[in-house]
Amino acid sequence: MSARRADTHRHENVTDWLDQMDVPYWHPSEIKTGSSSLGDQLRTAVQKCSVCVFVATHASVRSSWCGAELGAFWGASVPIIV
Repeated sequence: MSARRADTHRHENVTDWLDQMDVPYWHPSEIKTGSSSLGDQLRTAVQKCSVCVFVATHASVRSSWCGAELGAFWGASVPIIV
């Protein structure tokens, strides 16, 4: 999941619920510098996901980064929940 600063509280609402339900998820804080490229890390994360939860806000739908992430999930045939 990625979140813009304006949507941090919305992102945290979702991740808090996932934590309460013991649902594993990938968090951007898991990005490791120096180990492999950001692209490789994101591709690996997308491939391990069974579903993408996209929190659609004014900021997220205008974000080219969020659009690229959605495209990655779509390209990997991972279901997307909006």
